[in-house]
Amino acid sequence: MSKYLAAIDQGTSGTRCIIFDKKGRIISSSYIKHRQITPHPGWVEQDPLEIIRNVKFVLKDAIRKSKVKEKDIVLGVTNQRETIVGWDKNSGKPVYNAIVWQDSRTYKTIEYLRDNGFDDEIWKKTGLHPSTYFSATKIKWLIDNTDRIKDKLSRGDILFGNMDTWIIWNLTNEHKFITDTTNASRTMLMNLKKLDWDDDILEIFNIPRDSLPLISKSIRFDDEIKFDDIEVHSEIGDQQASLLGSLGFDVGDLEVTYGTGSFLLQNIGVKPRLNRKGLITTCAYSIGKSCVYAYEGSNAISGQLLAWLHDNINLISSFDEAEEILKKNLNKDRSVYFVPAFSGLFAPYWDQSARGMIIGLTENTKKDDILLSVFDAMCYQIRDIVELMGPRDINKIIVGGGPTENSSLMQLQANILGIKIIKSRIKEMTAFGAAIAAGLGAGEFNSIDELKRINIADKEFLPSSDKNKWNANYRNWLKAIEKSRGWIGLGNN
Repeated sequence: MSKYLAAIDQGTSGTRCIIFDKKGRIISSSYIKHRQITPHPGWVEQDPLEIIRNVKFVLKDAIRKSKVKEKDIVLGVTNQRETIVGWDKNSGKPVYNAIVWQDSRTYKTIEYLRDNGFDDEIWKKTGLHPSTYFSATKIKWLIDNTDRIKDKLSRGDILFGNMDTWIIWNLTNEHKFITDTTNASRTMLMNLKKLDWDDDILEIFNIPRDSLPLISKSIRFDDEIKFDDIEVHSEIGDQQASLLGSLGFDVGDLEVTYGTGSFLLQNIGVKPRLNRKGLITTCAYSIGKSCVYAYEGSNAISGQLLAWLHDNINLISSFDEAEEILKKNLNKDRSVYFVPAFSGLFAPYWDQSARGMIIGLTENTKKDDILLSVFDAMCYQIRDIVELMGPRDINKIIVGGGPTENSSLMQLQANILGIKIIKSRIKEMTAFGAAIAAGLGAGEFNSIDELKRINIADKEFLPSSDKNKWNANYRNWLKAIEKSRGWIGLGNN
């Protein structure tokens, strides 16, 4: 009997479980939000116990709605990456809140690494540019600033893991302490070539190896783990799962996910090539004896900008209002530029000193101009990264995530890129990627070639013929970026 494919998608804002059939049709789903804890400016935390309760709830709820038996399901786990949890291995209780990938409290550690010449070594070994974004500095902060952890760590009683490790540890009766290559590649601690923790870098951060999980494959065939009667055959970071969900199995395939932030991954094959222009190199997925790598560019804030406009500054009354304004003014000349560097700039700038700004204001500036500049910024951030990936090396661009439902925004994105983009019919590409990875591991698909035959295309967006106009606007965006940099260095927080 053919099994159903399920995915736990543990994200930044909430946790979702979706059950698919093998053609990507949704059988059932369940979703629940969790709290965002912000004790200080730039600090972002979550309650690990709340999250694991939610994981168990949505899994059981989706199964109940589907009326499918647990034994007829294969499960994949995908998760917000870089968010770190520390817990007591004896009691299973967290020793601190989860520190979220958006958190920027460790910027002084990044300055220390750069001032002492560690940044080049870290980049060459891990593929990552030192940033508060990644897990290592968060683990170091926990060790340096939490007395309970110092004491327990000296006795070997503390475990650290990204959210995938926390979930698997809690779902399995054996308390399996594992991660996969995609999540490990986001810690700033894994050697990309060896696919193992790097002892020299562990020493830089003073993190004991035995406090970290075993690194395993993303797609598992004969070493699956179980939660009750459910076999777990894949474990993969959320953006890498989105690349699989876009069927990005060929070199040059590029996937863009718009969510809380925006993320671009491009399949570069089985060699971990480094990009000196500001992109990072990461593990896309591992299967059997091989690892497939990707270039990645990330932006900390993208889709969340509309919530910011609504909740924080009350510029819009609804998301529908924002979409209507964009649709009406799509081709209007631009004069205002907005840089959403709320916690610094990510790829390709990697500048923790930058802060958000609006520039180009005059007495004639109206609300619509500011709103347009926010939509533009979402798209300019994508172009920043595509430019470094090299448009000639791109095979196809598949876009997914909630904001892609805004057709005017996707047309704006095509105009700013000057490249055709394809919207996926799969609204939840992250969950779909984890689910088909689990299906592949469980033998529900015979090969990757069989997966490639799934039709996921929904709609194409062709770029405007007025390339000169959009290129000129992009050059102004680059000027605005430069103005936003170095703000923390001016003595502001």
